[in-house]
Amino acid sequence: MPTTATPALRDPMTAAGRADRLGRAAALAPWDARYPTERGRILLGMAFTDSEPARRAQDLAHARDAFQRAALLAPGDGELIALVARAKAAEAAADPRAVPAAEIQAGFDRAIALEPRNANVLELAAQGYLEMGRTADARAVALRCARLFPDFALPMADLGVAALLEGRPKAAADTLTLALRRSWHGEEAAAMAAKSNYVAALREMRLGEVLGGSSGPTPTRPSPPR
Repeated sequence: MPTTATPALRDPMTAAGRADRLGRAAALAPWDARYPTERGRILLGMAFTDSEPARRAQDLAHARDAFQRAALLAPGDGELIALVARAKAAEAAADPRAVPAAEIQAGFDRAIALEPRNANVLELAAQGYLEMGRTADARAVALRCARLFPDFALPMADLGVAALLEGRPKAAADTLTLALRRSWHGEEAAAMAAKSNYVAALREMRLGEVLGGSSGPTPTRPSPPR
């Protein structure tokens, strides 16, 4: 349904400006889940690129609130439920006391149950688990996504990040090599993150050869899938 708020979805301005405008659009069209959804995505992306903890925490909280509002408007939308859980996972990664891990897992489980073949849902879950350091959970979801979408690069990149977090740089490099040969479907930021992680894996392999151990790198995180 067209509304006067529709231009907010396509207006070229700063991310913060767009988020503010989308908040006003949501107030003008409170029945439309598109505006809080897009606002949440923008705020989540801002949080992922902000190194200042207080601003990042605020953006994550606002993103979670926006996604929760959208999910109330579309309760059967698994991707919205996954986005809520993804924002909570980022909050928990910064402060494990912020959101119980069981609550986050319940959100991802519900989202996957609603849309078991939605690559975005599976990727949101895999990346959320990776940020929380739950590599076994991330691997299980990423493998499911990779089997469903064998040409899709993102789940293979997730598997590479899991190996890197576990201190297995050779497995990480091998898996990221496979990821870089697959299709990114327009996810250019994720492709750049995979290249950075591949370089980090090679560096860890060389350090291991010289020092006999791994320094435990922090993998580069892509933005949430669109």
